[in-house]
Amino acid sequence: MGFLDIWEVVINIFLKNLFMKNHKATGKYLSQVENIQNPKRKTYAAIVSAVDNRVSMLINVLMVYGGIEATLKKWCNQFC
Repeated sequence: MGFLDIWEVVINIFLKNLFMKNHKATGKYLSQVENIQNPKRKTYAAIVSAVDNRVSMLINVLMVYGGIEATLKKWCNQFC
């Protein structure tokens, strides 16, 4: 199993957990959007913030280990 194959597994697991999981708006993210009055919009904004945080963590890991370019090329070839 090569480097790209390992990253493909990691990304697939990450994306599955990211998008298939039942997201909940936690206090950390709700506090970031406390100025929003509408409860549904507030919850949605908190969930979007949580997803954004997780995607940022993945990108940082890929940048540290040098796999971001290869990963993005492979992803774009598959989905773009």
